Amino acid sequence: MTPNRRRIRFSGGCLLGTILCALALFLSGCAASGRPAPLPLPAGEAIEDGAALERAWWRARIRFAWPEDEDPRWFLDLLAADRLIKPVLVQHRHTIGVWRFHRRAVRDASGHQFSFRFFSDLDTARRIFAQMQADPLIAKLCAAGLVDDVLFDDLQREPDTEIGATSDPIWSTELQSAWPHYIMGVSAMWLELIHQSAGDVSPPTESTEALLAYYRNLDLRINEIWRDEAQHAFLHHLNALFGYQPLMIRKLMRF
Repeated sequence: MTPNRRRIRFSGGCLLGTILCALALFLSGCAASGRPAPLPLPAGEAIEDGAALERAWWRARIRFAWPEDEDPRWFLDLLAADRLIKPVLVQHRHTIGVWRFHRRAVRDASGHQFSFRFFSDLDTARRIFAQMQADPLIAKLCAAGLVDDVLFDDLQREPDTEIGATSDPIWSTELQSAWPHYIMGVSAMWLELIHQSAGDVSPPTESTEALLAYYRNLDLRINEIWRDEAQHAFLHHLNALFGYQPLMIRKLMRF
């Protein structure tokens, strides 16, 4: 049975007056003195003060507007990850076990959706959802017509407490339990690529258009890295980790 979700809707102009001052503060902080050194992200099963916290899977989703006859605005995923999710990860790194991103764009009810999934106690999930809702970036993107919906898991639902509960059920039980650690590492690497690539892109000025152009250029740079270096850096070394053993490709894949 599909759990209930809490949906937060924004209209294009209803928050515009509210966010003008916040927008100036937000963008001025971004354009100050270049990119700071990256802060540490969650790295596994750390628990604050050694306390035994009962953790479960929680999810926040951003559904971006996707006009007909246009390609998805993939660069918006980078904007959300870097400016909205990374501060959450840093602030709550001691109570998040594992986490990951998921990106997709299909012409269906979900459309272009960027998801942040994390394994934490209920109180941490509550604080993360509240922090994301209050972030002026959400209001800014909604007012600009770039976001259709922001959805958060219902905190009253019965959560999935098994580490492998959100893995693909067709996988072996061993893989279901181990895979969250793998995809967290991949997500952290992708987030760090955004940070490291920032030196190749001019920092944004205090305008919405400049901020979007900044992440559009970052997206192009990271796509270049994937195209030119992924075969060796990612696929070869993943294969090496498994002792260069053969694997079955059951269907044509676009790498």
